[in-house]
Amino acid sequence: RLQALARASPDLYDNPEITPRAKWFDHPKFNENSQMPPFHVHFRLELQTVLKHLARAYESEDCQKQRRLVKHAHQTFSSSMRGLNGHVRIEEYACFPLYKELYPHVDIRFLYQDHESLHSSEQRTLEHLANLGNTSISQQDVVNAIQQVLDFDDHLMAHLGEEEEVVVPMSLTEKEVWF
Repeated sequence: RLQALARASPDLYDNPEITPRAKWFDHPKFNENSQMPPFHVHFRLELQTVLKHLARAYESEDCQKQRRLVKHAHQTFSSSMRGLNGHVRIEEYACFPLYKELYPHVDIRFLYQDHESLHSSEQRTLEHLANLGNTSISQQDVVNAIQQVLDFDDHLMAHLGEEEEVVVPMSLTEKEVWF
């Protein structure tokens, strides 16, 4: 998708001044406009916390402790997803419309589609963690939960990285992007 964007809009996506991620933070416009990477950091950290709870549950031989750790994983994931859903609403109702207005030639519909796909994956993960907390837990159950969260994590991290690669170059131009 990014290659298609580079062909369609080389001024944004094939520009050595703004395209390489390594140059973003030193760019003079980086601190003048709203930026997404800082708003994404805590989602990355919260998923690491979920995985740490599940890893500790896997290592534990105490059933009570396992259940408590799985419950903590579920609560952390659930809380993080409430924050993520609010973040998505801001993107879809404030940020993305502004980007579409400023850059009508850049097709960002796939970002909306990714959000829908992520929401479905999030719901499956929440259900899996909630159900796990209501049963006796085997180590294989915890392994399955870890795999479910890792799958979601892979999906979310790929989306966040790609989303940043799409929107940050827009914010590094001369146009004012503030939301």
